[in-house]
Amino acid sequence: MEKFHEQNVKKEININEFERFRLEQLAEKKRKSYRAALIIFPINIILSGLLVLFDFYTVAFFVLPAVGVFMFFVYRDMLEKKYFENFKESLLKKLFELSAPEFQYFPNSCVADTLFIESGFVKGYSEYSGEDLFQGIINEIPVEFSEITVSVKSQRDKRKLRKGKIVFKGVFYAFSWNKTFSGVTQILPDKMEKLFGGLGTLVQKMNSSALLGDGRDPLVKFDNKDFEKEYVVYSDNEMEARSIISEPLMIFLLELKKNTNAKVYFSFVGNKVFLGINDNKDILKVGNINESVTEDGFLQKYFNEIEACIVNARKIVSILKIR
Repeated sequence: MEKFHEQNVKKEININEFERFRLEQLAEKKRKSYRAALIIFPINIILSGLLVLFDFYTVAFFVLPAVGVFMFFVYRDMLEKKYFENFKESLLKKLFELSAPEFQYFPNSCVADTLFIESGFVKGYSEYSGEDLFQGIINEIPVEFSEITVSVKSQRDKRKLRKGKIVFKGVFYAFSWNKTFSGVTQILPDKMEKLFGGLGTLVQKMNSSALLGDGRDPLVKFDNKDFEKEYVVYSDNEMEARSIISEPLMIFLLELKKNTNAKVYFSFVGNKVFLGINDNKDILKVGNINESVTEDGFLQKYFNEIEACIVNARKIVSILKIR
């Protein structure tokens, strides 16, 4: 596959366009920051003077200045975030329209949380967010993927207003298949067997126990030892699971884990196929507004990240279409 129609893209987009955009946004940020300073700090001084007249010295000399500085830097951070959004909306969107025309790019959206819950990769969540949504069709199969972050908060976290524990951060795919699977089959990272061998299998069976487990379906074992070492399979339809989990799919999942060093999830639910790559990485990350974007490899980084995502989607469609 030609790398994202890369030669055509380079004819249409010059790195200098990205740099001009950055410099314009940087100048705009400086102008707005200067205006904000001209508003916030004089008001702060006036209010401090009034507070001194009423003998509120602590508030006048410590609290109010601190609040003013805090507001100024919050406003600067908002301007920086706006730069990230504009960069993706104005430049990356154009880049991907040329390089991957079969996909639509929505920088501020993500795959719906209902699809993530349907995948069964985690049993619940407290916070769900994401960005960089791609939607397209591969060989008549609709597919969407995006970066997502999923966290779970304990009661203690909620009481102390702390962030929850991140249980998934990476790229999540949802395929709308042209058939409906009669059962639910989940392929999950196998922690227990890697750690405890045969005893791990016992723990896996307990996970699928109605009395002792976490509600997982019955365990399904396969002859591929490498696959069994890295993954555990739960399904309420063993015959179908053995039919759809082919040797090519096993090899693909093993290679994907090796190449990404991530926790890889896969499932078949209804007419959907799901893939999750939990690698704790941030794709399509926009650099600091103060950093030049003219260095070699700047555009290539974005090409490589999205090409890898689309190649994974194409491989899955190819593997499952031959079944």
